[in-house]
Amino acid sequence: MPRDRMISHFYRALDTPAPLARRVGTRLLIENMPFAFLPDAESLMNAVDGYGDDSIRVIYDVANANFNGEAPTDGLRRVRERLSLVHFSDTTRLSYKHDPLGCGDVPLTGIASTRKEIRCTELPMLEVISHSPDADIADSCRLLQQAGFGSNP
Repeated sequence: MPRDRMISHFYRALDTPAPLARRVGTRLLIENMPFAFLPDAESLMNAVDGYGDDSIRVIYDVANANFNGEAPTDGLRRVRERLSLVHFSDTTRLSYKHDPLGCGDVPLTGIASTRKEIRCTELPMLEVISHSPDADIADSCRLLQQAGFGSNP
């Protein structure tokens, strides 16, 4: 399907939940997805900005960005105006996953300082798929702390 038709379908799909979300006082968040038509920060922001509803916000997923070949620090800077949440997990560029941090090649270096730079105050969210979640989440939190997270932005 041509990109302009996908965007048109996307906008029509937003026409129902966007007003409802505003009416009930909740947020509608759109995420970068490597297998969808909004794989990176640029396409995500162009689509969301093009819809024209300032209440629609962005979830930026660093693993999805990495898998797609986007530097998470660059992507975070691009979505800063609508950023509401950042998902963290690990993956490689060759195999799409949401592993615990440290199991792939997602670069954590610079992300904490970029979050401070763009004034992102929301807590990071782990989005980890694991067979041993207690240990893997604790290890992922330690890696986030080592990468500069845990202090006030």
